[in-house]
Amino acid sequence: MNILKTARSITIAPITSDKTKAGYINYQREIALERGGNHSPRWDDAQDNKTQIGDLFAYVQGQSQKNNVVGDGIAEIRRVVGLGHPNSIPSYWTHNTRGRNILVLGPVECTMTWIELRDYCGKRNTIRAGCNPPQMCTQRWKL
Repeated sequence: MNILKTARSITIAPITSDKTKAGYINYQREIALERGGNHSPRWDDAQDNKTQIGDLFAYVQGQSQKNNVVGDGIAEIRRVVGLGHPNSIPSYWTHNTRGRNILVLGPVECTMTWIELRDYCGKRNTIRAGCNPPQMCTQRWKL
């Protein structure tokens, strides 16, 4: 968990297991392009998040939800290595993210369980108010 001591914040992005959803499709495309070589994965981030180069980012997969607490997932920790203009979304993305920040991500630096990450960051209830239906949404946490 030493990597978590090297940044000021981490953006958490849950990856749905629903293969028809844009988030799942875009994640799979980004990872396939990365594996093909010479590609840094990208992700869209809310305009109000103040993510900077050097901050951390975690794709979280396999999370289950019970009693408004998410657990059992794996967090893939990467560093933000670039920021794209909100109008620079990749043409292959399946949804319109105009106006959202584009994060350029480095390679995986470590993986940990969702519960390890959540506990290290001092979070218990990770369901964000305002999501409808209540679910885990992309969030940014100070470290």
